Amino acid sequence: MWRCFGVLVFVVVCSYCAQLPNLVLVVADDLGWNDVGYHQVEGVTTNNVIATPTLDELAYSGIRLEQHYAQTMCSPTRGALMTSRYPSHTGLGPYVIKTSFPYAMPSQHAFLPELLHSGGYRTHLVGKWHLGFCDERYTPTFRGFDSFLGYLSSDETYYSHISQDGGFSGYDFRNGSKPNVLSPVALNCDGVYSTYLLSAESVRLIQEHSKNYGNGGLFLFLSFQSVHDPLEVPKEFTEPYNAIDDMNRRLMAGMITAMDQAIKNVTDALKANGMWNNTILIFSSDNGGANSAGANNYPLRGNKTSNWEGGIRVPAFLSGPGSNISPSLTGSINNNLFHVVDWMPSLLTAANLPSPSFEIDGVDQWNSLTQGTIPPRDSVIFNMPPQSDGLSHGAIRVGKWKLIIESSVKGSVAFAGTPRLPPAGFIPPEPDVPPLPTQGLWLFNIEEDPNETTNLANEYPGTTAALLRTFKEQQIDCLPDLYTTHRTDSTCDPAQFHDQWTPWSNVPNNNCTYV
Repeated sequence: MWRCFGVLVFVVVCSYCAQLPNLVLVVADDLGWNDVGYHQVEGVTTNNVIATPTLDELAYSGIRLEQHYAQTMCSPTRGALMTSRYPSHTGLGPYVIKTSFPYAMPSQHAFLPELLHSGGYRTHLVGKWHLGFCDERYTPTFRGFDSFLGYLSSDETYYSHISQDGGFSGYDFRNGSKPNVLSPVALNCDGVYSTYLLSAESVRLIQEHSKNYGNGGLFLFLSFQSVHDPLEVPKEFTEPYNAIDDMNRRLMAGMITAMDQAIKNVTDALKANGMWNNTILIFSSDNGGANSAGANNYPLRGNKTSNWEGGIRVPAFLSGPGSNISPSLTGSINNNLFHVVDWMPSLLTAANLPSPSFEIDGVDQWNSLTQGTIPPRDSVIFNMPPQSDGLSHGAIRVGKWKLIIESSVKGSVAFAGTPRLPPAGFIPPEPDVPPLPTQGLWLFNIEEDPNETTNLANEYPGTTAALLRTFKEQQIDCLPDLYTTHRTDSTCDPAQFHDQWTPWSNVPNNNCTYV
């Protein structure tokens, strides 16, 4: 086991933690719809089958959420997950926070771990943050997490943990367990594959929690670097895929299998330490896969960054004995609308904790998921610009209907050419013909046409007009993306911090404002 930890932890035994279910939230980075075993269809992906036995077993023993939506990119999804607010209500999206940009998720928004912590949970983030760090008060241990091992930036190398942005480069890996203290740099993690590090730390936290707090009350947010580029993985994981000619796809397959093994290490640790029977485990990708980096979303159209289903409908499931899923639903597929903003209120209900006292966009779906009660959600906002941007881009779904909006000529042409990309080496029986827009609009019946092959905007003008009207009404209180008012802050330069990415709000003439 790799130990780049070395921190001393003082604990007080919690007398009631055993009454709280363990919450293990696992998020993969850029994992595509067709990148998990249980979504791969024989005959369609015969030469590209990726082994994910752990994910498959967990999915089939729980509930597969087949209309589970995220945002199109990393930061917006993570922000929505932590705050239960759409990006259009926080200003964090639809674009990501660049590592060198001086802003973050505004502090006015309470985070899920803060609510859980106040309810008696021990809270830990292992892996990727990507919610801003120009000021140390934006970092994980200031926002509800008892400990943090991982990286603050958007992406980095898997072994050397180097992140580059805005012409700057630096080491980015930290480890700390003191709330309201910036987690120190962990240089002794240099050279170790990140999936191994995240797995080992998760196992350590489970063992420590079991010893000091019993079999309940753990919140573990395991936020994998995998499978975001760069494509790096130990050779042992790619050898089973030597038959895949496309090198990006072969490396991607190895990275996915390595992540699957890491998740097995976590579930094995929960079982070995008597915590599994009281555990709720959620798995999701943060957005669709990036086809250019070897991921695949087939048969869905589009990929990461797009409002097509391939960019926002992600592999997800609920599992674990602590979920108390009705026997009649165990192993089933749930096709009800679900968005990542729903996890906050749903998990608070699962833990028998109070609902948020502040406004949220999420809805409590816990009883609907586990007991089959009437689903409470009938619409989802995917991306929505403020009114000042007009109808430049966005998407909304109401019931079975989905409206995609791209009114600019350049954007409309680009969207019109978005393909359904099969995995490398597979030739579909019929060629894909991307649907053309109707005045910058696409209307799809997602229940009947999940792959978005037929634009129905002309056939159903009344439905199109109704969704467009709803879209405009929702735009009234939308905030502009903070990305649009920020650019690289030269005072972030890691060179002044021993070539390590570090919050820079104390550097003279910086542009970081804590809000």
